Amino acid sequence: MSPQFFLRKSRSFLILTFTLSICFLTIVYSYGQTALKIYGQVINQYGPVGNVVVKVDNTVFHTVTDQSGYYYIFDVPPGNYKLSCHFGEIQVTTGDYVVVGDGPAVRRDIYFEKNIINIAPIYVEAVPQAEVLESGFEVKVYPVRRKGINEIKELLHEIPGLNLMISPATAIKSIEYYSPGLTSNASEGGLGGTVNIVTVDNRNQDFLHVSFSRGDYDLENYEAGFGFIRPDLGNIKITWENGFSRNDYKYIDLFGRSRVRENAYCRYEKYYISYSNIILGNYISVSGFGYSGHSGVPGQTIMPSKEAQSIKETISIGSELSRKFSNIHRIGIMLSYLKRDTEYNDTSMFIPYDNKYIEKEASLTLRGNLSASRKLNIDLKACFTSGFLKGIDHIRPLYSLGEVKREVYKLYGGARYHRDIGKVSFSTGISQAWDFIDGTSYPSMSATATVTCKNLTLSSLKFTVGSTLAYAKTFRLPGLAELHWKEDVFVTPNPDLNPEKSRSVSSEIFFRYQLFGNWRLSIGYRDIRYKDLIYWRRSQGIKYKPVNVSSSDYFGTTVSISYKSPADIIDIDFSRVKSAALNKEKGQPYYGKYITFQPPYTNRLTIAINYRGFYAKSSMIDSGHRYFLEENTKRLNAYTLVDFRVGFDVTCKKITTNLEFKIENVTDTRYELLEYQPMPPRVYNLGLTLKI
Repeated sequence: MSPQFFLRKSRSFLILTFTLSICFLTIVYSYGQTALKIYGQVINQYGPVGNVVVKVDNTVFHTVTDQSGYYYIFDVPPGNYKLSCHFGEIQVTTGDYVVVGDGPAVRRDIYFEKNIINIAPIYVEAVPQAEVLESGFEVKVYPVRRKGINEIKELLHEIPGLNLMISPATAIKSIEYYSPGLTSNASEGGLGGTVNIVTVDNRNQDFLHVSFSRGDYDLENYEAGFGFIRPDLGNIKITWENGFSRNDYKYIDLFGRSRVRENAYCRYEKYYISYSNIILGNYISVSGFGYSGHSGVPGQTIMPSKEAQSIKETISIGSELSRKFSNIHRIGIMLSYLKRDTEYNDTSMFIPYDNKYIEKEASLTLRGNLSASRKLNIDLKACFTSGFLKGIDHIRPLYSLGEVKREVYKLYGGARYHRDIGKVSFSTGISQAWDFIDGTSYPSMSATATVTCKNLTLSSLKFTVGSTLAYAKTFRLPGLAELHWKEDVFVTPNPDLNPEKSRSVSSEIFFRYQLFGNWRLSIGYRDIRYKDLIYWRRSQGIKYKPVNVSSSDYFGTTVSISYKSPADIIDIDFSRVKSAALNKEKGQPYYGKYITFQPPYTNRLTIAINYRGFYAKSSMIDSGHRYFLEENTKRLNAYTLVDFRVGFDVTCKKITTNLEFKIENVTDTRYELLEYQPMPPRVYNLGLTLKI
């Protein structure tokens, strides 16, 4: 029976439940949840690109695109990040920052070609009145001439988040304007309207920066970095970051009382170093990442000992060697290693605990690419991954998990085709993959098709219309932590979890035109049918364990409207996602009920102003209620968050100074993303950055 039942019946029963909970409560279950934070699609002039490594710069988080070009990155902490991706000798970096918060995942698509810096969607012709050098697959290339260098500088200054020290105007060869509409709605970070700055091969890019910020709840953040690029020496980058936050804000507990959140501090340090170069025609890349974090463990419905703490340390090393044998053949090998130590302890509690887990993962990947023509591209990949998990109970050794190992083999093949016929562009792709685990094969496949009609005319209005249709059959393998982590350390384990399987169909229709600026409208639909969906079911009070839902259906529609004024001074994006995730387990009392923690709708609105170094931005997320009981009898309230930031950049000789002030949760909304886990109230932050 739940604590709410005893609350209704008798105060004495409540006190008994409260006392027993103190004895058995050890750790916050939310640390065990896997949350999608950044996702998107990597694409080039031929269509989606599979097998591309996508990294969150200066962190351990990285992944590889699937056969449809999509990537998914989980558990990235809130902050501002740049993404980079590479395959063979091609390296691509986002020129602006991806802002990750505590809410829904952020989409960021990437255009994958050599010597390109990706800038967020801006919807304006990159170089007004310039002649189009070439056009293909929704990309227009504008040449940059020396006589127009001042105009280029002025244009780049108006692009938010672009650092001219990274891409000096004198190094710009051309600018590519990626027209909206190929992959997904641009208000969610799709490729629509993306400007790609193409730089010359032998550019020198040096930087030295230091930054400092302070905010409420003793928030402090320090960062320093150094890097340079030389044609002969290669690319070297080193960064360091240190942060602290006390997080002692007020909240309403289970009993309706106003309390101060205790033992919720967080302290961390990050280190990153990387080197890459092309030597004798071979691309070589080596990188390393280190993380050390220390935080308290706050209670959920009650407060455990203030001595409860978690300690996390991570070391990651990656390397790649690849070579392009001709204009059509490319092959590469990639090695990676990850070691993560996690420790939770409280030796002063009534029932003390001191547990440590050691995770290791090593992978070897072989890739091959064949560009049969400008219209046809083929990818091949073979991968081996070895996973290791060891659990140690320092107080009760007999209850230690011991060692668990797993090996995964994967084979992949895919092909993409693109063709232009007059004003109509047609693109399609198909792929197939097999994962082999303990002698069992798990196949997956995908197929996509896109048709775009460009430069159509209705009266005096010019517009473009297009449509995308995709089908996918996929599966997700549960992690070793989901299968084996003990309850007194993390959450209740479930070693019998089956891989999650799904079949999905998605489509999008988009329309764009110019009227006092650039407009884009789109509507999309997605239908997913899950088998053995993995999600977290309530178990023992308010603790959770991962389980399989034998059958589940998801239906969702997305509508978006975006506007960009001339010169990109004003930027307005609005989108609404309406969805339903339903439990279809027959014979269960929650058949036909909504899957827990899935809002029925999410509205997003962003308004930004950028002009000659000054910028201001306000963003809003309006999310619907979310059920946290499978019977849909209890739910978390809907919430609306508003964030605001304002700042300016000043460049004097070789020093660029950035001063930024931001307010998160302007309306001081009280809300929870997980049950009894209060999110931060209004927070002020002031930051200063110097770039040399």
